[in-house]
Amino acid sequence: MHDDAINKRTDLVLQKETQEQEQDLKDFKLDRDSQRAERLADFKLKRAQERQAVEKEKVEHDEQIQGLVSKSKLQRELQVHQQALGREDNLHAQRLRHQSEDHARLEHHYSAIRQLDVDLSRYLVAVSRGAPHRVIEVDSGKSCVSPAAHLHVHSEDS
Repeated sequence: MHDDAINKRTDLVLQKETQEQEQDLKDFKLDRDSQRAERLADFKLKRAQERQAVEKEKVEHDEQIQGLVSKSKLQRELQVHQQALGREDNLHAQRLRHQSEDHARLEHHYSAIRQLDVDLSRYLVAVSRGAPHRVIEVDSGKSCVSPAAHLHVHSEDS
């Protein structure tokens, strides 16, 4: 009986040590598995971060290219606009020169008319009226008997 009890105790101690070793082995495996899972998660996270960084660089590069394209387009439009303004300035200056020359010619023309003792006011009124619709000319030359001739005209114009 004593031997049986010793054998039972020995068996229990062996079972206890076996169970402890199995538990230690399971703990070891779990630790390794969790470490492996952490490394895998870290690896996936790093890959995702790298992909995100590459994508961010690509987006920034595309934005830079788009910015340069827009800037170039704006510069071309500005240049075209400035050229158009330059052309308009030249045309305006040319019109002013022509207008100044026309005014100088008219001034010379009116000065010449004034030197001929023509009343400029009456002349300008006659020019502004335009050509007459009908001209009636009365000549009281030498063939006329009476010095005071009378003229009576009926017009059908209203």
